[in-house]
Amino acid sequence: MEALITSFVLIFTSEMGDKSQLMSMAFATLFKVRTVLISIFIAALINNGIAVIFGSYITEYIPIFYIKLLAALLFLFFGITTLLEEEAKQEKIKNSKYGPFATIISTYVFSELGDKTQLAAIALTASYNSPLYILIGTTLEYF
Repeated sequence: MEALITSFVLIFTSEMGDKSQLMSMAFATLFKVRTVLISIFIAALINNGIAVIFGSYITEYIPIFYIKLLAALLFLFFGITTLLEEEAKQEKIKNSKYGPFATIISTYVFSELGDKTQLAAIALTASYNSPLYILIGTTLEYF
């Protein structure tokens, strides 16, 4: 239960002002809010599921010290690259041939790969060894 609470609080506070929050607001201006909410939840479940699966197996091959060090370095790397990225054009997203659900889910999943919250989910899963609680805790913040 500690893993669930810790992961929820950590991810909830990490997402404040994050690009995924801004992306959700931008999508809400282009598509129906219900479509955006459902799509973001599905995308978050996919993204957090990948992190939890990876975090579950990584400790079998790499000691936790090196995982934490790698997570810290990746946080820095992705933080710097995020600052250097250009924002996507709204018209290109709105006119996607795949429809709103696929567009939102794919955009969210690909933009969040390697994000600080995904790295946190990997590190939490490796530390607590409670993948189900971590998945629930990291995904609950999208409700």
